[in-house]
Amino acid sequence: MSLFNRCFLVLFISFFGITSCAERPGSPPTTGLKQYIGNGFLIKYPGNANLDLKGSDAWAERTLTISGPEVEINAGEATFSMPSFEVIVEFYDNSDELSAEEFAASKIKNSWRYAIEKDEPTGYWPVNEEEQVTGRPLVVHGEPAWQTSFFSGDHDFVRTFITNGQYAMSVGYRSYPIENNPIQPAWDTVYLLMMETVRLELE
Repeated sequence: MSLFNRCFLVLFISFFGITSCAERPGSPPTTGLKQYIGNGFLIKYPGNANLDLKGSDAWAERTLTISGPEVEINAGEATFSMPSFEVIVEFYDNSDELSAEEFAASKIKNSWRYAIEKDEPTGYWPVNEEEQVTGRPLVVHGEPAWQTSFFSGDHDFVRTFITNGQYAMSVGYRSYPIENNPIQPAWDTVYLLMMETVRLELE
């Protein structure tokens, strides 16, 4: 069995669990999962994940990094370990109650302009020559969303933005070329699975 197949099997089992309990049709499985509730949203994650919660910084009000158990990678003569998956959830204030696309565009443009003012590199920000934020609309469990990629040197940082009234969040992950991350397909899969668990927190 290939390294990817082994990692995918471990991730699939850890994410969904092996259970005879019936789940409600149309709802993401809960057995074996944990749930983060707060900042206007709910998101589920594998029960064996490691959590790193940080407070506000210049970009987000709160950042939750969810990473899987370490796996050992053999690449040629090199051996190294890395998380079996990693997803970064960021929470923001959306006091103007903008849509996901409007919120993402405003936040990215403001950061891009700030970088220009400070004479800092701007290649990270997804803004084209016409000064438009690049990306595409998505739907996350029936809710309008906006996805874009930030250039980070050897990888792209993919973020999907969602809003809920005065709250906003993004669910992101690092997308590497397969040469840099042999288990990237597993990272892609877990990201998509976790996106399926996102719900708005109702008051």
